[in-house]
Amino acid sequence: MKKVAKILTITTASVLSVAAIGAITAILIHRRNQRYLVNLNKIVNQTNPILKNKDNLNKKASEIKEEDITFENNEKFQGEVRKLEFNDYDGILKVTYRLVYKVGFKTLISQSIVKQIVGFKTLPQIEKDEIDKEKATIKESLDKEIESSTISLKDTIDKAKTLPKKINYSDIEFSKTNNKDFLYRLKEIVANDKTGTLAVSYYLIYYYKKTDQFIESKVITKTILGFNTYGNILSSELKKVTMQLNIANEEKTKNLASSFLTKNNLATFSNYDHTKFELITHYSHDDILGKLVVKYHLKSLEFDEQSEEIIKEYDGFLTYEQFLISKTKGRLNTYQNNLKNLQIKKDQNQSSL
Repeated sequence: MKKVAKILTITTASVLSVAAIGAITAILIHRRNQRYLVNLNKIVNQTNPILKNKDNLNKKASEIKEEDITFENNEKFQGEVRKLEFNDYDGILKVTYRLVYKVGFKTLISQSIVKQIVGFKTLPQIEKDEIDKEKATIKESLDKEIESSTISLKDTIDKAKTLPKKINYSDIEFSKTNNKDFLYRLKEIVANDKTGTLAVSYYLIYYYKKTDQFIESKVITKTILGFNTYGNILSSELKKVTMQLNIANEEKTKNLASSFLTKNNLATFSNYDHTKFELITHYSHDDILGKLVVKYHLKSLEFDEQSEEIIKEYDGFLTYEQFLISKTKGRLNTYQNNLKNLQIKKDQNQSSL
């Protein structure tokens, strides 16, 4: 019996020892886990939620899913998103999360904390982007429309008889647009009365209600040809001019052309508008050929332009050779007459003797 009692005593002591060890071990594990948990709670504060794909910042915060979130500075622990809250107006995403750490068969869970991810597209920015995109589309349509546009003049205007400077904005007409809300606007018109051209610069506008402003197309310039010109006006007026040379034919045959250059009213010009044009004349001569040359052109009193020059030649004047012969004959006749008179006197003197 003593032996049996001794064995029982030893067995009971062993069982108690194992239980004690287990209890102690459990206490140690608990203390360790508590330390881990304290450390885990520190780490969770140092861990930041981030986006797996930074391009998601171009989205609204409300479009982000839990699977789009990861955590930085965290390699050993598993981040767990508990809740997502969004503020699309300011572009903010609030992430409620915690860390999970497995130690043996034990799962440690940190406290839940809330941090923000900022920088998402805000509602004002999204609205602005949509407006900018819409405005760009409208601008593209305006530019395309203005490129295919045409301009013309009212039917009441005869270009061939009208100087470009006489054209007003109201005289210009535009082709119809594909959009009735696209309106033409003139920027400027540049008239060139020398070349008979009119350069018209214009553009299209569209009233955009969302921003209460006008969207404008690019400015293009188109040229209308075929107007009257200063040169045409002067040439037309010059053709009307009539000229009368004030020298009788019998005078021409007896005198050198050069002798008439000092004469007043050598020629008479008529049939042009003296209030708008000045007639400019130039006379020259060729006594060798017995010719008088008259050159004349018109100068505008309204604009700084002159017409081409008309040249008229009049022959039949006494040539220089004829003039010399005439002079020689005159002297010879005078000499002969003098001789004749001397002979008569001589004969008269002899008769008286």
